[in-house]
Amino acid sequence: MTDIVTAKPIQVKRDHLGGGYIDLPYSQLESIKSLFTENQVPFWVDRFAISMDGKPATTTIFLRHKADLNKVQELLDAA
Repeated sequence: MTDIVTAKPIQVKRDHLGGGYIDLPYSQLESIKSLFTENQVPFWVDRFAISMDGKPATTTIFLRHKADLNKVQELLDAA
């Protein structure tokens, strides 16, 4: 899946505790939530969406520690 703001692929990032997260445009949140729900990817969404300097709002999806981060990236790449 491509980030509609940067035109780059959306990437799973790893945090320092071994979990993962995805920063994305808020406008793409529902499509990724649907993708993850359909594929039983455990996640939760940050309660804030932030817009700075007039740029489109962004938010973060956090992946539960049970999530296979490589599988999640494969899902995003295929979408």
